[in-house]
Amino acid sequence: MEKQLNKTFGFIVSIQFFISTVNLCSSGYYMTKVNVDNPSFWTALVILSTFTLQIFLYCYVGEAMTQKSMSVTDVIYNIDWSLLDKKTKQSLLIIMMRASQPIKLCGSSLIIMSIETFLKILKTSYSAYNIMRKSN
Repeated sequence: MEKQLNKTFGFIVSIQFFISTVNLCSSGYYMTKVNVDNPSFWTALVILSTFTLQIFLYCYVGEAMTQKSMSVTDVIYNIDWSLLDKKTKQSLLIIMMRASQPIKLCGSSLIIMSIETFLKILKTSYSAYNIMRKSN
């Protein structure tokens, strides 16, 4: 399932992350050049907020999926194994071995969807914004 999800959405998400990062720093830069009284400032703020929320949602869902996949082993371990037959115990052991490697949603095998990635994107956008600001 993890491979199918990453295969289906990976490239699209990585492109969207790149474009969103560029839009974040561009909107931030534009907001510094426009007066707060100008309606364009508020439009840029909405755009900035929308792209930030979009990236956050992808990262949050990826983080939640990873956390849930990691909790499977703990839940199985806490089952009363004495009530189970041999075949069920073997099946649960196989599930536990598979669940020991968490499911991670990725964008083109490069970008792991997590809160840490979200923070890195914000830092990268801010760095690009600073470069743009200092060049003018």
